[in-house]
Amino acid sequence: MMRTGITWRFTVQVRGATSSDEAAQILDEHIDQVMDELLNLADCRGDVHDPSVGAELATGTVEIELTVDGKGSAALDVAESVVRAAIHAAGGFTPSWGDAPGDEAMADYKPLGAELAYA
Repeated sequence: MMRTGITWRFTVQVRGATSSDEAAQILDEHIDQVMDELLNLADCRGDVHDPSVGAELATGTVEIELTVDGKGSAALDVAESVVRAAIHAAGGFTPSWGDAPGDEAMADYKPLGAELAYA
C-alpha cells in the first residue's frame, strides 16, 4: 500500500494571553494536547501513522506531520480530517477550513502551507 507523508505549517494565535511569555506557555500546553489527540486518533484508525508536532513558541509557528495510507487527494482528505479533529479536540479552531470559533477556543490556526511526500 502506498503511504503519503503530509506536513502542515500553521501560524497559531493564542487567545486571552496578556504577554508573549504567557502566549508561549499556553501554546506549549496546547500543542501537547494536540499531540495527545493525534496519538489517540492514530491508535483508533488503521490508516494514520507516526504523527508529530513541533513549534517555535516565540513566533507561534506550528508544524504537524503524519503519514496516511493512500495517495493524492484521498490521502490529503484523511490527513486533513485527522489534523482538524485533533486541533478541535485540543481547544483550537481552523477558520480557513470553514470553522467558526467557539467560546472555548484557545488557539486560532492559520495554514501557511502543506507538503506531501510519497513513501
